[in-house]
Amino acid sequence: MIKTYLWVLYTSIITTCLLSSCNQQKSTSTGIASPEDTLVQIPNEWIEKLKNPQSPAHELINEFEALLYPEQKDNLVKKRSTDDLLLKPTFINVDESPEKELLLWIGHAQISEFAIIKKIKDKWRLLYSKEHHTLWVAPTLRIGDSLSTSTPKVFYVAHLYGRGSGFGWGKWHFYRVENNQVINGLKAISGAVDAFGHYVSTDVHTKVQIKDANHLNILYDYKFTFRAHNDLEEDYLCKNDSTLMWVPFIQGTINLHYVWNSSTKKYQVADKALQTKEKFMNESGSLSEFYEAFRPEIKQSTHPNRNKIIEVFEKVIAAEQKDTTPHKKVVSVFFGYNGPSYYETRAKK
Repeated sequence: MIKTYLWVLYTSIITTCLLSSCNQQKSTSTGIASPEDTLVQIPNEWIEKLKNPQSPAHELINEFEALLYPEQKDNLVKKRSTDDLLLKPTFINVDESPEKELLLWIGHAQISEFAIIKKIKDKWRLLYSKEHHTLWVAPTLRIGDSLSTSTPKVFYVAHLYGRGSGFGWGKWHFYRVENNQVINGLKAISGAVDAFGHYVSTDVHTKVQIKDANHLNILYDYKFTFRAHNDLEEDYLCKNDSTLMWVPFIQGTINLHYVWNSSTKKYQVADKALQTKEKFMNESGSLSEFYEAFRPEIKQSTHPNRNKIIEVFEKVIAAEQKDTTPHKKVVSVFFGYNGPSYYETRAKK
């Protein structure tokens, strides 16, 4: 069992490192005062070809990459018509200007860019672009209130942080466009599974409900299962393995209501009492932070091994508090890599 666990852990680390390495190569938020002078221009001719369904996808993708990375144009891997390509444009008005913006998935089915392009003073400009790993899973773009003509609109995409045997996690990235700037107002878990987590295995999935651009509801369905087997007596573990290690000790649904804060340019949880849970669910934390966030649910759990689980958690937390070594003290329940965007890695014009 220990050998299997170590192999899965090794695979998890390697996969995460590979995704991190790839993410660092390419990838865009912009807070630029005069975008017409500083943003990459996308030729009108290219936009017109994009609107024409007869234009070869591989040629459009190659041209787009050459526009974004002109210094690498001779070294870029050219896409071919036989490749598994991705080209999904959506023209829709998402800000308070009268014209439509272009929301674009473009690239390969495994690794693609999500780009936001806007017409400014009769010229199309790249506001934002970020590389996403999809691993052949169809990328998701959802637009709140998409059938209405009301603006502004919030829209969001699924971003994969890592995936492998027994684990996987991703987040929804929520965007708005204001004053020719792209704002990433929230990153919330879309799904997270870690069957071999540190102390706790996780299974979390979310559903998004958008009332309007300023109000979001996210339902978090969660299951947490005990995994601190190394801190148990061997006899107890053998006798209780079927329930202790395989039956969630807490599970339920959290309904979080987010409100747009125009000062911070972020979506924030309206109920302060739920902010601890929200922070843990969407970021990461130590076992003590997890225990603090879900203490009422753990104390009220009907799990047959509840008392032993609490005993082990409190023992580990006490050791955490005495340990002054940072890398030993923190135990991440959710973790992952979120690479930089295009303009964050490149010098402004």
